Amino acid sequence: MKKLLISLFAIAATFSISAQNNTATTSQNGDALLINVDQDGSNQAATVKQSGSMATTTITQSGIDNPDTPPNNVATVTQVGGGSALSTININQELGNNITSITQEGNGSSVNVLQVGNDIGSTTNNSATIVSYGNQNSVNIEQNGFFNKGTVNQNSDNNTAIIDQYISTTPETENNANISQDGHSMGSKAYIYQNGIKHEAKILQSGEGDHLAHVSQWSDQASNILAPNQKTNIEQFGLHNIAKVEQGYKSGGIGENKTKIEQSGVNNTSEVVQMSDMYNEPEATGVFNNEVNISQSGNEDFLRIEQHGNQNLSKVNQNSLGSNAQIYQNGNDNTATVNQSMGANDVIINQN
Repeated sequence: MKKLLISLFAIAATFSISAQNNTATTSQNGDALLINVDQDGSNQAATVKQSGSMATTTITQSGIDNPDTPPNNVATVTQVGGGSALSTININQELGNNITSITQEGNGSSVNVLQVGNDIGSTTNNSATIVSYGNQNSVNIEQNGFFNKGTVNQNSDNNTAIIDQYISTTPETENNANISQDGHSMGSKAYIYQNGIKHEAKILQSGEGDHLAHVSQWSDQASNILAPNQKTNIEQFGLHNIAKVEQGYKSGGIGENKTKIEQSGVNNTSEVVQMSDMYNEPEATGVFNNEVNISQSGNEDFLRIEQHGNQNLSKVNQNSLGSNAQIYQNGNDNTATVNQSMGANDVIINQN
């Protein structure tokens, strides 16, 4: 076992460790900070603390492809910048079970996390939790493996978060992505992309600015799982909110889709496209493949729903003046319910 403890002031640190049970702990204070950690082996842990402007942390961990071992890649980073400090965190974890925990404070900062889990599968392959404070910060999480979990919490204006979850060897995976943003007066942007089986995406955006939420959930291959495997929940509280959701299948796969959107503001927009193909299997009878529930509160709201599949259900509630709802259902069993209060509202429903 190797342990390394370093305390640095306004200098750069680069070190590489190759062994079992690797532990690296570093602390830096000052300006123009730089830390590079490279670990190769099993049961690896890296802890970094940086306080100052223009800080950069890069951690690379390469573990062992064995689902029976405890999480072998653990990275914990805390960055505190000042004023308009531009700080960057880059995490690359491969094989084994990967855990990343990051807290970042500063303006114009960025976080990039790449996690590649076991091909065999385990309890939790990839887990990334990011907490960010400051303006115009960006977070990008990419996870490849089974049981991916990504969580982002951003507080302040004009932040962007992207979570991309997939697996390269088989569709039998579970993806969970959660983004929470408080955009204050300038709004935020959130993007979630999931490819596999059993997706769950949640986005919460608040503040008086303009918010954008985009979720894309797909299944590349067929599955016999009949329980709904793609779920999206979006909540937006601000001005000029935009929510976009795509759920479905590629290459003959199956998508069982559920979307729930709640928007409160002015000129809200919701667009949902759902696609399902149950191959007319007898055991699929009675299962709702496509389900959308949208609630909008504000003036001049707009929503469009497209459902392509066997069994379609849409529920819409617009509590607003001068709103427009469009529902297009192309499948076997179609049900559309629209509730509009106040006046000067339009509804278009097309079913076949």
